[in-house]
Amino acid sequence: MSLPAINYEKFMAGTTTQVEINRFRNTEKDEDKPLELWGLILGRPFGNLMAAIEDKRLDDIEAYVFQVSAVLAEIYVQVQETRKKIK
Repeated sequence: MSLPAINYEKFMAGTTTQVEINRFRNTEKDEDKPLELWGLILGRPFGNLMAAIEDKRLDDIEAYVFQVSAVLAEIYVQVQETRKKIK
């Protein structure tokens, strides 16, 4: 099985840009947010993504994919940091 034909550099650049936008907009430190809160935060862009997919709004789909992936990146970082503290 092969990986899908994705421009991974563009995807990561879009995700990184969205993380930077999110951090600029939010006054609270993202690193201090509990995982449970990240789960709630993820719900909004994911719901918007599903609506955009249903309506076949391609530009919105792309934007929401980056919004979702940015939150997933924050969750991933927090999980890694929590593991370091446990060890």
